[in-house]
Amino acid sequence: MLMSGKIKAFTIIEVAVTMVLSSIVVGSAIYVFFTFNKVLFATNKNNLIDLELIQLQQILKSDFIKADEINYQYGSIVIKFMNEEKTFYDIEDQVIIREAVNGIDTFNIEVYDIYVYYNSENSKLVNELILDIEIDNLDFPIHVIKKYPNSKLFEH
Repeated sequence: MLMSGKIKAFTIIEVAVTMVLSSIVVGSAIYVFFTFNKVLFATNKNNLIDLELIQLQQILKSDFIKADEINYQYGSIVIKFMNEEKTFYDIEDQVIIREAVNGIDTFNIEVYDIYVYYNSENSKLVNELILDIEIDNLDFPIHVIKKYPNSKLFEH
């Protein structure tokens, strides 16, 4: 039993045109996908840096508010609390390390300038601290102030 007649199928030209159009669509989709991922990665990186800055500022302000005394010596901030516990901030070029009783925090933040202001010329108590931080040529100053009670000021 032989079958006679034509077999219905696509010609080689139709298949080639379909493959070319499909490859253009897939190539465009891959380009959009990788471009979107690159933008998303850059945004995510910036958000992590912003989050780290916000966390540092919140922890530093909280420590300043709770502190009984704040001293500064050679790139280190020593915060003494009423219960005699101490928290240390070591400020280096590329990193800030906070050592407290409950653990160590590391902030990968580049500090390019530190301004420390005291209550008076003879006082060792830090009244105000400004950390100048630069990220992608933008300045982000962290500014914290300690208001001491009068009794503490008369001690020093």
